[in-house]
Amino acid sequence: MSGLPTKTAVTRFSVSSMNCVACTPAFRRGLSRSEGVVDVRELPMLNLVVVEFDPTRTDEAKIMREVEAVAAKAGFKGKVIFPGKKKEVIAKR
Repeated sequence: MSGLPTKTAVTRFSVSSMNCVACTPAFRRGLSRSEGVVDVRELPMLNLVVVEFDPTRTDEAKIMREVEAVAAKAGFKGKVIFPGKKKEVIAKR
C-alpha cells in the first residue's frame, strides 16, 4: 500500500576523533544527502554516529561506502569503526 510509512533500520558507527569541528557536520551533511537515509544523529560525547535508513532504498554496505567517501572528502584522520562488521575505515589526507 502506497502512502504507508516504511519501517526503518538503524546502523551505528564509532568515530575515534569526533572532536574535529569539521568532521561531525561533514558526516551529517554527507550522509543526509544519501538516498534512503532518513536521519543522522551525532553523539560526540560517545564518539558515535547513528544513521536511520529505509532498507528498501539503501543498506548498510552502501552507507559504509558513503562514510568512506565522506571521511576522505572531509580529510578525516581518525578511525571509523562499524561494530560487528569487521570493517574499519582509516581515512588519511
